[in-house]
Amino acid sequence: MKTISEIHCYREAGAVWKTDCAAAVPGVHIHKFTINEFTHLIGQHAALIKADEAEKSNRFYHREDAQRYLLSRILCRLLLAKYNALLPQDIEFQKGRFDKPYIKHGEGMLLPFFNWSHAQNILLIAFGNSELGVDVEQIRDFDVEAVAGVTFNKAEQKFLSEGEMDLEDFFRLWTRKEAAVKAVGFGLNEELRLFPVLDGPNHLEDTGAGDGIILQNTSLLVDEEYAASICYAADGPLALHYFSLSPEEFIISA
Repeated sequence: MKTISEIHCYREAGAVWKTDCAAAVPGVHIHKFTINEFTHLIGQHAALIKADEAEKSNRFYHREDAQRYLLSRILCRLLLAKYNALLPQDIEFQKGRFDKPYIKHGEGMLLPFFNWSHAQNILLIAFGNSELGVDVEQIRDFDVEAVAGVTFNKAEQKFLSEGEMDLEDFFRLWTRKEAAVKAVGFGLNEELRLFPVLDGPNHLEDTGAGDGIILQNTSLLVDEEYAASICYAADGPLALHYFSLSPEEFIISA
């Protein structure tokens, strides 16, 4: 199991979402999709869904959950194929620890590490050259005090309790923790309070033998009503590239 020595946390002042994505430029790429604008692509790209993925999608009780599941995998394959000049049907995923997805035989590929997250009508998919995790949550009324004691450490609880309880602050910290857990492939049932995520550098207590990795964790607002964080392994912050491509970018030409 990987150990973490530091988590450096930042706030994105204002993400600029580009509408074109020509190449795998260095850094971390974050793609945003408005789900109901892309669901029609599921039928067109049904051939990209593997048998086990189709079987799992059929077990979802709600149709919307099945659509989000399928769409995340279709779009991820299409983007990886675009970055690497491959056929999307040739890209296979495999599961790592706690079912974190990886590319099967991804050695030598550009931006081979990826992660996805969805909330209501928003899907985020992130790509990079090191382990990473992404989380997005809809900012909504929430009983913060009910979970603060088990989710946040004392310093974080103090920060949240100063003045009025701010839901944006809560979801900023929450998504940072979720993204960090996903980046290192831990299960989401890990004790989130053990992952300190206040602004600035956060040093973790020694949790095991070996050198710990350093995580960079940036939080941002997505379409004003969603909070998100992208967390990746690196000694220092990398360039973050934000993309919001149109559905037409993924349509098969006749």
